[in-house]
Amino acid sequence: MKKMLTIKLEKRFKRKRACLKEAKRIRKEGLIEHMSRRQIAREIYFHSKAYRMAPNFGGFKKIRAHADPIDLEDGGDTFFRRVVYYLVWFLF
Repeated sequence: MKKMLTIKLEKRFKRKRACLKEAKRIRKEGLIEHMSRRQIAREIYFHSKAYRMAPNFGGFKKIRAHADPIDLEDGGDTFFRRVVYYLVWFLF
């Protein structure tokens, strides 16, 4: 059975270092499997960016609503979404 974890979006997640620290904790406690620390951190960071940027682009309430809380699942998200998470991490 796949593990799932829901975490509340926090202001500290706007910093990559905080996302990496949270991802390390998640991995250490075995809360999510089959994802690297960086994959988890990128997903957390993406949610933080999406939440903060949504109001700046016409107030996309739907995007903002899906950004918080952050739902993580064993193995990670779809390939396309993982690519988007990587790009956001790299570009911002």
